[in-house]
Amino acid sequence: MVLVVALFAVFLVGLPLVAARARRRGTGGGDLFQPFEDLWHPAARRALVEVHAQDEQTDAPLPGDPPFRV
Repeated sequence: MVLVVALFAVFLVGLPLVAARARRRGTGGGDLFQPFEDLWHPAARRALVEVHAQDEQTDAPLPGDPPFRV
């Protein structure tokens, strides 16, 4: 019984530490914590989706820009 309580305590302490470390390294929106993020902070998920969509957009050339050459 003591072992089960100790493992549960380690899990409860370790999970937020792992989450904080992942956020500091920029892997915070990762697959492991994404379901929890969706449940408790759906606005953050929507913002993350918007950021990724903007990152994937390419800039259209402006009028007067030279043609693209490799």
